[in-house]
Amino acid sequence: MSRRKRNGHKQPRLVPTQQKRWVLVIDSKEAAVNLYSILLAFRQSEGSGLIDRESVKYITKWLKVISEQVPGVRDLADDSRGPLRERDLSPIDATLELDPKERRLMLTICKIIHGQLTTPNGRRNWIENQGRADYELAVKNFRTWVNSLEREGMSAGQ
Repeated sequence: MSRRKRNGHKQPRLVPTQQKRWVLVIDSKEAAVNLYSILLAFRQSEGSGLIDRESVKYITKWLKVISEQVPGVRDLADDSRGPLRERDLSPIDATLELDPKERRLMLTICKIIHGQLTTPNGRRNWIENQGRADYELAVKNFRTWVNSLEREGMSAGQ
């Protein structure tokens, strides 16, 4: 059904602007393990009261994408040896492409985790459970992800 102006001419159809996308870059296997572990905890706790249950579907999607791009990430995330677990800092090129809704959720999660990591309790707990080097990497990664998600995204198709 077309919309007509009073003079009988069609009104131009509004073309939605291209939707913005963000790419979250995961640059090492260890970064993937840390992000996967955090996302898994959010999914298992149905958002931990920090995000709504509806958002958990995005987390499930991201876990699948990460596990497809980083083989063995789930096993490493389940490894209970903590600071004794062998770390893999070899570079990888894994990414999550995020639409605006996903970007807001991922930004919220990254801010929550970065904020918790930088508290004295968060720092102490992470170091006790994962080790100092892993703590420093996690702080760096979550800060980098927050910064990248706060930037303007790119138009879809770029």
